[in-house]
Amino acid sequence: MTTTARTGTKKTPLLLGNGDVESLLCCTILEQEFTSGIRIRHIRTDHPNGIRMEECARRQASLLEVDLEEGKGVGTHPHSIQTLIDGLLNSGPDEFIVWPIRCGPDPDAVAARLEEAQHLAKACALATGTEPRPIDTPLIDLDETQILDMAFDLGAPLGASWPCDGGCPNPCGTCSRCNSWREASKQLGREWPWGELQATH
Repeated sequence: MTTTARTGTKKTPLLLGNGDVESLLCCTILEQEFTSGIRIRHIRTDHPNGIRMEECARRQASLLEVDLEEGKGVGTHPHSIQTLIDGLLNSGPDEFIVWPIRCGPDPDAVAARLEEAQHLAKACALATGTEPRPIDTPLIDLDETQILDMAFDLGAPLGASWPCDGGCPNPCGTCSRCNSWREASKQLGREWPWGELQATH
């Protein structure tokens, strides 16, 4: 876990929430660490699951008792990069960015994504005439099993996250994302709460 952005600072977090399980876990962690000052921004996507992701991002904001801020995409970058750029351009000097990106345990992928984030932070700082914003990536080197284990341990309400590639009213249970979370649940000897997810939509 990479959490150096908040070390030794009194800054408050700006969570880049997209409604997935990773965002929910970050939301749950922040809720326990900060009593106020948390902001959460979301960028809409045209992906088939975009509406469901936005619904869950709003649920996650409600867990923090704040309104979900709607950001804007920038150019043709991948959605995760657009989200980061939006956060960097819309964060205050007393905030740090919480980016719930996850690469898994591949050290090369983690290093490449962290380097990319640093470059973007510097570029946005130059564009706005400000200091580069610190970026916290607490989940970047974790896999699905570790994410889910932490979510269960912290009592994160998984019904406030969208684990599916599809946009139907309920998770399909058969796409690659659904299968990865189902396999993680199996490894932990836990039941993925499909019923809870269905009850919230």
